[in-house]
Amino acid sequence: MNSLQKKIFTLTFLFNIVFFANSLFAHPVHLTVTNIEYNTNDKKFDITIRLFVDDFEKILDTKYNTKLNLFKQNEAKNADFYIQNYITQNLKLKINGNFINEKKFILEKRSKEDITIWLTFSVKYKQQIHSIEITNKLMTDLYRDQKNMLIFTYQSKQSALEFNYKNTQKTINI
Repeated sequence: MNSLQKKIFTLTFLFNIVFFANSLFAHPVHLTVTNIEYNTNDKKFDITIRLFVDDFEKILDTKYNTKLNLFKQNEAKNADFYIQNYITQNLKLKINGNFINEKKFILEKRSKEDITIWLTFSVKYKQQIHSIEITNKLMTDLYRDQKNMLIFTYQSKQSALEFNYKNTQKTINI
């Protein structure tokens, strides 16, 4: 196991411990985990984001002044619109110097696991990739101690990145 694989394994392990501990108590940790993987067969990015449901609803309520009641019987009918809007405003991809249009982010699936929400997006991209700049501001407008972990995979190359309130942008050269 190389050092990057050890780091990713450690991050995943710690993340699972944090989510388990937070499911027992009110969670004092503000954390998201995002996986971005380029699928060469389908020529698209598969993006998976994991957040705490209560924090996510709180930020959506603060930003859009609406109660979504995610995964409840009285869930707002336009919940996906607000989810899509928030994510595309706070997770941006710039490939080879060109921003990916927010409309290209397709919300494929969302599900709840314990106290977390899983969001799955896809972004079609058929051109060769030389560099990718990622901006990740998820939840940083709500919590100053927010940490956003991101694992980027392109072919056999993986990069583990950490974002926070002051550090919201990273570039990967491929």
